Amino acid sequence: MKYEDKIVQSILDKNDRKVIATLYKNAYPGIERTLKKQGANSDDIQDVFQDAMVILVRKIRNGSFDKNENINSFLFIVCRNLWINKVKRDSKSEAFEGYEENGEWDEDINYQTTVNEKENTIKKVFEMLGEKCANVFKAILFQEQKYKDIAEEYGFANEGVVKIIKSRCKEKLVKLLQNESDLRTIFIDYDRRFTKYI
Repeated sequence: MKYEDKIVQSILDKNDRKVIATLYKNAYPGIERTLKKQGANSDDIQDVFQDAMVILVRKIRNGSFDKNENINSFLFIVCRNLWINKVKRDSKSEAFEGYEENGEWDEDINYQTTVNEKENTIKKVFEMLGEKCANVFKAILFQEQKYKDIAEEYGFANEGVVKIIKSRCKEKLVKLLQNESDLRTIFIDYDRRFTKYI
């Protein structure tokens, strides 16, 4: 099950603690980085992010969330809009104009879009390796799960089996990317950990 599907299902199952932990791990860092550049302090960022999560939950539960939409991008854009509205309400007009003139919002949206595109490309490559490899690689890279947790989630006998699968999948990945320099670059740009794979 892909990242977005897991989030949607957890929200529908009202597994709020799991959703919050996952979104803070995957979506929050990029949003925090952007809002800090725009003058937000830690409390502001927490407030905005929590409000954005409430909006996400509401849209998913009332059926108005587009299932094809990237959840991290959705939260990024909602947080950006909430922060702009807060700046406007607080009458920080000079600071607000500076944001627009600098074009930093556009840069950050482009950055987030690029990250999402790379992530989607990587996921497609994983899927070319087969379902088992895709599940293991996605769990390790995107969800940073431990071998033990991966074994439990996907029904492997133990974490040793996961390590063996990862090793075999790594060999497949190396062969697949041997003559694909553009794909290798995407992998390494996305996460430097791939330098030891390819």
